[in-house]
Amino acid sequence: MGLKIMGPILAAAGLAFAGAAGAAVCKDTDVKCDSNTKYQKETSSQIKVSGCEALLQQLKTQSISSSVHDTLKKAVDQFEFKEACENHAKCYAGISGMEGKSRTKCDDDFKGAMSTTCESKFTKNEMVGVDVNSVPRSACKASAASFYQAVNQSGCATFTEQRKKFHCAKADTGDDKSSTDKADTRTKAEEKTRDAKDTAKDKMNDAKDTAKDKMDDAKDTAKDKMDDAKDTVKEKSNDAYDKTKEGASDAYDKTKEKTKEGYDKAKDTAKGVRDGLSD
Repeated sequence: MGLKIMGPILAAAGLAFAGAAGAAVCKDTDVKCDSNTKYQKETSSQIKVSGCEALLQQLKTQSISSSVHDTLKKAVDQFEFKEACENHAKCYAGISGMEGKSRTKCDDDFKGAMSTTCESKFTKNEMVGVDVNSVPRSACKASAASFYQAVNQSGCATFTEQRKKFHCAKADTGDDKSSTDKADTRTKAEEKTRDAKDTAKDKMNDAKDTAKDKMDDAKDTAKDKMDDAKDTVKEKSNDAYDKTKEGASDAYDKTKEKTKEGYDKAKDTAKGVRDGLSD
């Protein structure tokens, strides 16, 4: 479908959306959380949100026909409305600095972003006094207007659904922790238990090693003492043998000397007798 006719068709299709005269005003205060949750303004800016395709699908289930859905989808690709869709989704979710914005403000910003895209994509370009981008720029803006009208007339339910999804969190009562906190606590407890087991195991192994070292030391000490005792007994035995040997040798020498002295006396006596007889 050419640019010359896409804009008018989209505009006509947009005017037929739901037949509503205007958009319902939706605010954060209109979002009702469940009984066990409460609305929290601050939330993670890292949460991923859907873009144009998801938005078109939501509109299709609420108000627009399949043919209008397909036509708008082509316009999104052709006129590069993807960034505008993503920012609109973030605004509906109330994240990335868009906390507290009403749905009307989100939709108006969405329309302004698409219009800026059209102006940037199809800048004024006069040739021979004629703006050659006038027609495609008009078609782009007509598509933006139709997309805005569809969202503006039928987006309140999506707005409140997204705000609840991203901002209704479990109330902190002080006694009841969130499932994430409980999981973290459980993980930390498991880590402490593992650490305690590892510490106990290390201590047991250290105790076993210490006992083994002491037993080995005791065995070595006992062996050394036994060797020392053996050496002492051997030395004493040798000393006693040497003393006994020396004693026996001395006794032999004394006996030998006394025997010689006795012999010499007997010899002298005999000689004296002989000498007396000869006189």
